[in-house]
Amino acid sequence: MLALLWQILLTGLGTGAIYALLATGFSLIYKETGIINFAQGEFAMIGAMGLWTGESRGWGLPWALASALVAAIVVGLLIARLVMYPARQAKPLTLIFITLGLDTALRGLATLIWGVNPVAVNPFWGSGSVHLAGAVLSRQYLGIFGGAILLAGLLYLFLERTMVGRGMTAAMDNPVAAQLFGMDPFKFSLYTWGLAALIGAAGGALLAPITTANANMGLNLGLSGFVGAIIGGIDSLPGAALGGLLLGVINAVTSGFISSAWADGISYLVLFMVLLVRPQGLLGQSVDHRV
Repeated sequence: MLALLWQILLTGLGTGAIYALLATGFSLIYKETGIINFAQGEFAMIGAMGLWTGESRGWGLPWALASALVAAIVVGLLIARLVMYPARQAKPLTLIFITLGLDTALRGLATLIWGVNPVAVNPFWGSGSVHLAGAVLSRQYLGIFGGAILLAGLLYLFLERTMVGRGMTAAMDNPVAAQLFGMDPFKFSLYTWGLAALIGAAGGALLAPITTANANMGLNLGLSGFVGAIIGGIDSLPGAALGGLLLGVINAVTSGFISSAWADGISYLVLFMVLLVRPQGLLGQSVDHRV
């Protein structure tokens, strides 16, 4: 039983690492703009389908991955510049509906480009397995762990050790003070959307080899990332990442010991319980503290 639990936990952490990346993207945009970007999952779709497109054209993994990430960043920047910035004076609810419309539009455009059939992406590190303290994991799951940890480390270094990153952090923590010190909110909004798109696309690219990629995959991935962000605290980057990891483990444990048909229901039940006990999420700031 313990061996099975260990196996399920590691598998859940692998999936949770993807959810953590998506949840971090939700948190970045929320902290910068105060809105929830329901199109975040489509960046993951672009990462996965873009990777497949590059591989199918014989570009090789490095170029295929780079092209997928760049494509997602470009889409994120275009959304920020052409859609969100002109609508910046709209009410928050209106902006949320705009992101819902963007989600539908991006999914429809992806269907026109790639169709609806699922496609297989080649594993990054072969198809072998690795034994880890009694559990058997595919190399791709280990790659997800490594990739997610690397991205988290790079994100931390970027936000804490670079001028642009510190400016973004200042704009997120206190946008009014940032403007008083001459920081351009539009510029940092562009950076944030581009960074959120990059993180989401990386998550989709890491996930694609252990599943199948398709033009409609962004909807469920985005929903999982959103739930993870709310559980952990959407106004906290570490909290959002933690929520994504927990969601992956919850889904894996439910699927392993009960049934995969119950996974979503149990996840929403946990979300409901967290919101009842701690509405701001596990690591989120209280309303009074934010004010």
